[in-house]
Amino acid sequence: MTKQQFYDFAMLTKEDSNLLFENNKLHNSTYLGGYVLEAYIKIILIHYDNPDFKNHLGSYNLSKKLQELFSLYPELFDNSILIQNNQHYPKNLFNGGGNNSTKASWKSNFRYDINKWSDSSFCEKVQKELEIIEEELSKLKLDGVI
Repeated sequence: MTKQQFYDFAMLTKEDSNLLFENNKLHNSTYLGGYVLEAYIKIILIHYDNPDFKNHLGSYNLSKKLQELFSLYPELFDNSILIQNNQHYPKNLFNGGGNNSTKASWKSNFRYDINKWSDSSFCEKVQKELEIIEEELSKLKLDGVI
C-alpha cells in the first residue's frame, strides 16, 4: 500500500470509529481507533524507513520499530506525538492510559476480550487521541510526506 492509501484508510477508519463511539459501540470504536494509529505510523515508516513496508505492525514489535526510527531520525521525532514525553502522545491507545483492569492498550489480541474497551471515559480519550492523529496526518500532507 502507498502512503496515500494508508492516509485514506486512516480517515475512513477514524470516521467509522467515531460513528461507533457516538452510538455507544465502544469496543469496536476503540478497535478501529487502533488502526488509525497504525496507519499513521505506517505512513511514517514507509516515508522514512522502508518504502516497501507492508507488514502488520502488531503492538509487540511496534515499540522496537519506533525506537529504531527515533535513533535514525532524531530530528523528525523531536516534537512527535510518538514520543512519550509529548503532551499529545496517544497514551490511551499505546498503554491504556495506565493499563488498569478496565483498560488496555490497543493490541489486536484484545479484540476478543469485550471487557477491555467498554469504559466510556477511556473510549472518549481514545477519540480525542484520534483527533490529534488526524491533525498530525494533516501536517504530513502539508509537509509533502503524503
